[in-house]
Amino acid sequence: MISTVTRQNDFVNGTPADAEAVDQDFDALYTKVNEIIYAILSSDEGQSLVDQMNVPEIEGVGTGSLLAILRGFKTLMDSIVLGGLPDNSVTLSKLVTALQKNLEVMNKCLANELAHLDQISQETPQSLPLSNKIYDLFDGTNNYSSGIIDTTKTWTTADIISGATSITVDDTTGFTAKKEYTIQQSDKKESFILTSITDNVLTVPALTNSFGKGAVVYRSNALLDQGKLRAGTVRSSVFPIKLSDPSSLPPGTCNGVAFSADGTYMAIVSSTAPYLAIYKRSGDTFIKLSNPTIMPGAACYCVAFSPDGKYLSVGHGNTYRQTHYMCSGDDFTAVTVPTSYPASGYVYDMEYSPDGTYLAMACSYTPFVYIYKITDGVFNKLANPATLPPGQCNSISWSPDGVYLALACNVTPFMAIYKRSEDTFNKLTNPATIPTGAGKGCAWSKNGTYLVIAHTTTPFVSAYKRTGDIFAKLSSPTDLPAGNGTGVSFSKDGAHMAVSCAITPFASLYEVDYLTDTFTKIVDPVTAPAGSCNGVVFGFNDLYLVFVHATSPYLTIYKTGTQVTAVDARYDVTPITATDEVDLWLYHERETDFSVAAYLSIVAAATNESFSEMTKTTTNIDADLAEGRYIGTVATADSNVSLKLTISRLATSTKVLTKLLGNVV
Repeated sequence: MISTVTRQNDFVNGTPADAEAVDQDFDALYTKVNEIIYAILSSDEGQSLVDQMNVPEIEGVGTGSLLAILRGFKTLMDSIVLGGLPDNSVTLSKLVTALQKNLEVMNKCLANELAHLDQISQETPQSLPLSNKIYDLFDGTNNYSSGIIDTTKTWTTADIISGATSITVDDTTGFTAKKEYTIQQSDKKESFILTSITDNVLTVPALTNSFGKGAVVYRSNALLDQGKLRAGTVRSSVFPIKLSDPSSLPPGTCNGVAFSADGTYMAIVSSTAPYLAIYKRSGDTFIKLSNPTIMPGAACYCVAFSPDGKYLSVGHGNTYRQTHYMCSGDDFTAVTVPTSYPASGYVYDMEYSPDGTYLAMACSYTPFVYIYKITDGVFNKLANPATLPPGQCNSISWSPDGVYLALACNVTPFMAIYKRSEDTFNKLTNPATIPTGAGKGCAWSKNGTYLVIAHTTTPFVSAYKRTGDIFAKLSSPTDLPAGNGTGVSFSKDGAHMAVSCAITPFASLYEVDYLTDTFTKIVDPVTAPAGSCNGVVFGFNDLYLVFVHATSPYLTIYKTGTQVTAVDARYDVTPITATDEVDLWLYHERETDFSVAAYLSIVAAATNESFSEMTKTTTNIDADLAEGRYIGTVATADSNVSLKLTISRLATSTKVLTKLLGNVV
């Protein structure tokens, strides 16, 4: 397996060694490496892991140096973690045992790989207890790591002056006294220890800086993005910046747009053949994929991804009125349509329930709403509600908890709201004040407090506040959309509401104030959509705002927020026992001005966090990737452990973190 091993830049005990040291330990080290490889490849349970996982043999990974051999282990372990376990695979506990008993010499060299091994050391990962290993592959699969990123985040609802000891915020969910948080606006940022919480007010030590309304307050401002950790943006008081158009545009008038939950794919539907276009996102670039083998046969009006990314569904006016695709990577394969479907007319909107159990459709033909329950991949139509919507429905939206289902309708009262009880949908009494014109779009705020209908006739948008099952209309925004509302979307964080309309500038964006129940319009876009808009959606953790319209290029993509030069991300660590040291490896893409500093807090229970910078050593793996090793210690072992990563970069940087591994010693 290993034919040659060079001695230049080899590692001994985890650090580069000089030639003399390597000569002294080389033979023993070489033997141990081969023993480990032999233990992996000679398992008597099925094929070798190399064969089963279809990964390159170790000797083909690198230059033949010891460092390349260790990178081979990394490739192998990453393949297991990311690719899952094939049938008849070796017993992974046996693999771990084989490795661990041969680590006496190589312990330091392979300590970072043990984080992977511990994650997969049992064939039923759900049975894994928390360990003293920290790992994050930035794909959401690190639930059994002892360190989990804390995504608590909100924004200020009032200006803050220098010296202030209180911060009024939109939401205090997840905030905890004695923990450290960051307040940031543009590149001005400041950390503080939270003293206490009263309603929506955070009590803090006197702040050094002043911040305006809308400053972000967070534990972490970072996005998990397809196996990468990307520094987050901060809110801006100006309209988002338009991105370049995709190189391959939709064929004609676009009527609907949807993002997959992980932000990898964006689907657009059109009135012009071939009616459906699917784009794959790479950074801020959207690349059109080849069309599915089976395409919708008529003009399409709506599109939706299931929350788990398993299905892509399209609504149209052709036979069956709907087309469903099974998603597997870049492949979208049409599946059998439900046996019960609208007999005539068009499907104008569709949306999956937040948990993916139901798919609801707004239709032009009686019964005007179709609701399917998805069981084992089968779409089973539920009985119609006892009270149907008043007529043609143009938009449909689930409340975030999946309890309420709202529709925007073409005829008075222009809206309908249903409350779900198991598989039964009961229509609620109409609000006392209904929209003034035909409902074209509807959406719920992130917390289910507001339901907004976009409609024809001034004020073009009507917002309702829910109290129990009662919906009370709020005052209209001071600055209204320019014309007939055609669609509405709330950002995932609830901070913004976007409205698409039929009159220039075709797009309106509002800041949402949950304390005063008001919607404040942001200035119009510098670059507006090219024509009358048919819909709007926020995509991928609010990073994008997309309007679809009737004029070329048929869609306009905006990048929301402002990219800043430094953000923080914090991990809450739960070690098995009290600890006084953390050893961390962090991998990130290389760029001259891109760096990551790590800070460690180890304190007693009910004590303020206190972060100290960890000692850092950086190794460039290749021209594109760097590995940083961080070691942090304290004098007294304790159980409250936290990590803070500060990501620094140029404002234009697109570099990301690719992996985090570590040990709580």
